[in-house]
Amino acid sequence: MSITAGSPTRSLRMAGGLLMVGGEGYLTGREPNPAARLATLDDWTRTHLPVGTAHHAWAAQDYISDTGLPFVGPAVPGDERVLVATGYGKWGLTTGAGAGLALAGRLLGEPVEWGPALEPWARPPEPTSRSVATLGEQSKGWACAATRPTGEAPAGSEVSRVCPHLGAVVRWNDQEQSWDCPVHGSRFAADGTLLEGPATENLARR
Repeated sequence: MSITAGSPTRSLRMAGGLLMVGGEGYLTGREPNPAARLATLDDWTRTHLPVGTAHHAWAAQDYISDTGLPFVGPAVPGDERVLVATGYGKWGLTTGAGAGLALAGRLLGEPVEWGPALEPWARPPEPTSRSVATLGEQSKGWACAATRPTGEAPAGSEVSRVCPHLGAVVRWNDQEQSWDCPVHGSRFAADGTLLEGPATENLARR
């Protein structure tokens, strides 16, 4: 894998004779024109590399915690039955390995000394500009839901625009053909079927 040192960030990987180019990141549900982002990445690729026809395009999600450090440890304080590892912040190649060491240490009774700093409940959340922006997105969504409680995808399915996770209002993503939550990142198919969480239910259908 190769990654650019400057901005905008671009990453390159080869696998099975195919080149995968990454870049043009944006917050789920908050990008007004995802298709334009893809077009920009495509133009950059064709300008700098001898490539042929594009085979696939998709948007992946990277979960980032409020502190920038991953969450690794008990899902519930003091309960070791369910352990979690998430929030790698786009650096899973390194922080994923670190999470593995921390979890293995807990399970084998040989904890690493830096493990407690990553426990989900070790760091109380603090207000940040990111959390303020998230609250703003939620407030705008609620105001919009009062006048447009449902949304219709191009495929014709009419669904509730209220995310079943914590009540934020989803937006239609024309590039991914999905309903995306701008607050916590859940995504749903055009007919409201859940694609990825943290929501655990589909969008309600009208």
